[in-house]
Amino acid sequence: MERVQKASTNLVPQLKNYSYTVRLKKIEIGITSLKDRRLRGDITEVYKLSTGKEQIDYKQFFRLAENHYGVEGHEKKLNKDRSRLDTRKFFFSHRVVKSWNSLTVEVMNAESINGFKNAYDRSCHKDMDDRS
Repeated sequence: MERVQKASTNLVPQLKNYSYTVRLKKIEIGITSLKDRRLRGDITEVYKLSTGKEQIDYKQFFRLAENHYGVEGHEKKLNKDRSRLDTRKFFFSHRVVKSWNSLTVEVMNAESINGFKNAYDRSCHKDMDDRS
């Protein structure tokens, strides 16, 4: 799927000389990479689990960090357990911890799932603007 998206952005004559990531940023319809979409879905799922909007106990997947002393950001930080095997490293509950812990308080204070998604998208776009 990513290859098809990459090839289709390469068909735009004005963008042919740019890299794939630059083409994605320059296209006005706002295409995001599949990697970014997957991360957004993972983060949204963690939000649903941690707020009880999903009928699954989040403790099956995550442990909340116990030490909040001197920690910036929100108070629902997750503990990242060490993993010995690669299969565990790439599992949902392991790959999403770093991104989840880096979310801002504004994103975490969302009242609804759609509010969370919108706040997350705004923070991502702000990060992209800051990098440019």
